[in-house]
Amino acid sequence: MDKTVKFKTVFNGYSKTEVDQYLNELDTQYQNEHLAISRLMLNAQNRSDQIIHEAEQRAAEILAKAEADSKMIRAEAEQVKADLIQEMRTNFIDLLHTAEKMRKTIENSQEMYMLYSTKILREIPLESSINAAVEKVKQLYPQTIKKEAAIKEQTPIQETIIDAEDVPMQTVCNETPVSKQSETNVDDLIKSINAQRRS
Repeated sequence: MDKTVKFKTVFNGYSKTEVDQYLNELDTQYQNEHLAISRLMLNAQNRSDQIIHEAEQRAAEILAKAEADSKMIRAEAEQVKADLIQEMRTNFIDLLHTAEKMRKTIENSQEMYMLYSTKILREIPLESSINAAVEKVKQLYPQTIKKEAAIKEQTPIQETIIDAEDVPMQTVCNETPVSKQSETNVDDLIKSINAQRRS
C-alpha cells in the first residue's frame, strides 16, 4: 500500500470526495487484512485444536495399549502362578499318596514279619521240652544209646575223606544197622518233641 497520498487542492482545502474515497478504500483494505488475519488465527486455532485432539487421542491409544499389555502381562503372570500352584499341589498330593502306600507296605511287612515270627517261634520247641524229650529217649532206649556211645569210642577219627557210597553199612551184634538206628532215634526224638508240645 502506497503511504504517500496526494489530493487535489480546492478552495479552502483538499477535495472532500477524494479524501472520502481514500478513507473508504483504506477501511476496506483494513477490513480485508483483519479478516485475513482472523481467518489465519482461526485456522491456526483449528489446527492447534486438531493437533491437541490427535495428541490426546494418540496418548489415549498408547495408554490403552499399555494398560491392555499390562493386563495381559498380569493375566499371563497370574496364569503361570496358578499353573505352578496347581503343579505343586498335584505333586504334593502324589507324594502323600506315595507316602501312604509306603506306610501301608511297611505296616503289612511288619504284620507279616510278626505273623511269621510268631508262627516260627510257636513251631520251635522250648529248651525244657527238648531236654525232656532227650531224657525220655534215653529212658526208652538206654541200651541203644549205650551201644552208640561205645561205637563212637571205638571208631577212630578218619582224616581221609571217604565217599559214603564206598563204605559198607556196619552192623552191631546182628541188630539194626547204625544208620537205621540213627534214623529211628531221630524219628522218635521228633515224635517225642511233638508230644511234649501237645501236652
